[in-house]
Amino acid sequence: MSVDTTGCDAALSTIKELQSQGITFAFGRVRDEVRERMQIGGIEAVVGPANFYERVTDGVRAWQGQEQVDGLFAERC
Repeated sequence: MSVDTTGCDAALSTIKELQSQGITFAFGRVRDEVRERMQIGGIEAVVGPANFYERVTDGVRAWQGQEQVDGLFAERC
C-alpha cells in the first residue's frame, strides 16, 4: 500500500475536521514507506507520533487505558 500527495491532503483535511469534533485518531501497523509519506504530508504532526502503534492491539489497549483514566476523572469532578 502507498499514499500519494492527494491522498495525504484528503486524509489530513478529514482528520482535522473530525478532530475539531472531538474525535481522536490513531494508526496501527503503518508501513515505513506510508508513515514517511504521512510525516511529509503533515498527518503525523496533526495526529501525534504517540498515536502510531506497531500493532493494532497496542492501540486498542492504549485507548482502553485512556477510557479508564477519563472515567476516573469524570467520577471525581
